Amino acid sequence: MDALLKSFSLSFLLRSAFAGAFFVLAYYLATNGTCEAIDLGSENVFSLGLVIALVVGATVYGIHRSLIFPWFEWLLNSDLARKIRGKWFPLISENTLKDVVRRWDSTSEKEHQRRNRTDHITAWADYIHFQYASAWCTFLGAATGVIVSGRCPPPHWGWITLLVMAFFIAASVSAWRARSVEEYCETLQCVT
Repeated sequence: MDALLKSFSLSFLLRSAFAGAFFVLAYYLATNGTCEAIDLGSENVFSLGLVIALVVGATVYGIHRSLIFPWFEWLLNSDLARKIRGKWFPLISENTLKDVVRRWDSTSEKEHQRRNRTDHITAWADYIHFQYASAWCTFLGAATGVIVSGRCPPPHWGWITLLVMAFFIAASVSAWRARSVEEYCETLQCVT
C-alpha cells in the first residue's frame, strides 16, 4: 500500500482534484443545489467537496487511461491518421513545430535533447488527459445529479453539455497536435 501511495505525485493529485471538481460542480448544477443526498453547503464544500473531487477525479482518470484512451490512441496511431497528419492536417504549422522543438532543445545539452523532448511530450500528455478526465467528470457529475434528483433534463444542461464538448474537443485537438510534434521529433532523430 505504501508503494501505491508513493506513486501518486502531487501534480497527479492536483490534476485529479481539479478534474473531480467538475464532477462536484456538474452534480451541484444538475441537482440545482437542492438534492439532500450529498449536502454540499458553503460550510462543507471544501472538506467534503475536495474529498469527492479527489476520489472521483483519480478514479475517472484511471478508467479513462486504462479503458477508454487506448481506443483513441489506436486511432491516433493508425497509418491513416499518420498520413493525414503528415500531409494534410497536422493542426500545427511547420514553423510552430520547428519553434517548439527548438525551444525544447535549447533547455538541454545535445546528448540530453531526446530525453528533454520526451519529458515535454509527457507533460503535454498530462494536460491532454486532464482535459479528457474533466470532460468525463463533468458528464458523470451531471448524470449522477440527474439520477439522484430525478430531474431530467437537469437545470443548466446546455452549459454542462457545452463544457463537456469544450473539454473533449480541446483534448482531442491537443492530442492530435502532440502526435504531430512527436512524429516531427521522430524525423529529427533520423537526421541527427
